[in-house]
Amino acid sequence: MESDQLRASLDAALAKQAALEAEISRLSASERAQRKQVETLREVTRILNSSLDQKHILELILDQLARVVEYDSASIMLIAGERLPIVASRKFASALMDETVFRAEALPHIQEVLDRRVPVIISDTELDPRWQKNPYAKEVRCWLGVPLAGKNQVIGLLNLDKKQAGYYTQQDASLAAIFASQAAIAIENAHLYSVERQRGEQLDALRATIADISAELELSRLLQAILERAVNLLEATGGDLGLYTDDFSELMVVASHNMGKDYTGTHMRVGEGAMGLAIQRQQAVIVENYRNWENASEQYF
Repeated sequence: MESDQLRASLDAALAKQAALEAEISRLSASERAQRKQVETLREVTRILNSSLDQKHILELILDQLARVVEYDSASIMLIAGERLPIVASRKFASALMDETVFRAEALPHIQEVLDRRVPVIISDTELDPRWQKNPYAKEVRCWLGVPLAGKNQVIGLLNLDKKQAGYYTQQDASLAAIFASQAAIAIENAHLYSVERQRGEQLDALRATIADISAELELSRLLQAILERAVNLLEATGGDLGLYTDDFSELMVVASHNMGKDYTGTHMRVGEGAMGLAIQRQQAVIVENYRNWENASEQYF
């Protein structure tokens, strides 16, 4: 009897010891995993801070994101007024994805990320009413949206997709949020650098223009130089420069650059086309698609 009790006590002690060793092993593995995650995030931060070129930064973000949280496809959206364009993507079936522009209010899951400023998980896109189907995400079953929170506001979000329902966890969301905070800083730094560089280029162009005026260049050459500098500063494909005719009744194109044909000498009524409308309104006019614009001038077709 005593022997049986002793054996039972010994078995219980061994079982307890085995459970304790298993827990120690689990905690050690968890500690190693956490240490690796911290080291990875530190290295990722260093890599993201290694460039100030925004396009390069966006590519780095998607490359490094895969080291922190796995995805089958991913994209970066940056807020541009009321628009939410995809500025970079990875592993989407269509190459046109980067040219797609959304509006947050039309996408409840996106709007939730931007409004709440926290990661949002849709475990199963086929069951969640917040998910709006689109042709670029037919195979997405699990989605993780992470806000890119800048210093003063949310500047966009990261989209992570998996083909497996229920894939993303709160731990994934927490890791992605830490990564996104570093990514947002890198994007903002690159933007500030770009703004400062553009300002420097504008000042250089202004100095060059003043120098041209001081040198008393021929007017046509001066106007052409001004136009080409404006095109370069705005990173445009081409452009025209128009001036009022002597009687101020209409505009005449006096300089043309890289427009497919030379429009110099073309006359435009006040209110006609973008140039004429800008004069009529006395303010800048932005046209997203000139060919489909109702006020487009027939002279440009």
